Amino acid sequence: ATRHLKRVANTQVRNSATWAGNLVLLAKASGFISDVLVALCVAEAKIDLSLCSSNTKRSVVSLEPTELIATLRASSTLKPVILKARIPLVPTSEKVVAFCDKVAARHANAHAITNCGLVMRLDGTTIKKAICIFGGLNS
Repeated sequence: ATRHLKRVANTQVRNSATWAGNLVLLAKASGFISDVLVALCVAEAKIDLSLCSSNTKRSVVSLEPTELIATLRASSTLKPVILKARIPLVPTSEKVVAFCDKVAARHANAHAITNCGLVMRLDGTTIKKAICIFGGLNS
């Protein structure tokens, strides 16, 4: 996932932009394909989001990246604020195989046409958990 994030945008954009801004752009801009979402899904991140209802009560929820996008798209009155992302450590007893890639006009510094992320958690030769995420296939 780290190598994949180094291929997002160009150096100037990476130095001034944020991962949270990338996810908000994905939620709000039709047709935007996010390499950051794929990397966070592969890393099995949890993202803390603060929501404020109309009566000014704040609540904090912990969401998976795809749940976050759905919440941001649906929240016209909740005034969401992304607080932090938590990436879990992998137990030493487990082996994790992860892969992220994208198809773009150039190897780096180019917007993805489509992207994917795959991760498997293994216990010996048994697959305990598998995640596959694809972006840009519906546009």
